[in-house]
Amino acid sequence: MEKPRDVEKKINHLLNMFPVVAVIGPRQCGKSTLVRRLRPQWKYYDLESPDDYQLINTLQCRV
Repeated sequence: MEKPRDVEKKINHLLNMFPVVAVIGPRQCGKSTLVRRLRPQWKYYDLESPDDYQLINTLQCRV
């Protein structure tokens, strides 16, 4: 059973104001689980993944 997190309301509020919200914290504290539960249909990028990092870096260079 997952316990409710106070930060969920804050993230939802920020997502209504901004197209991107960064969730940061120590390794294996539940960041990915949290955001995937809040927006399961969205695409997620992991900057520690070389493929995701390269994709984001390539897109940023085009702008």
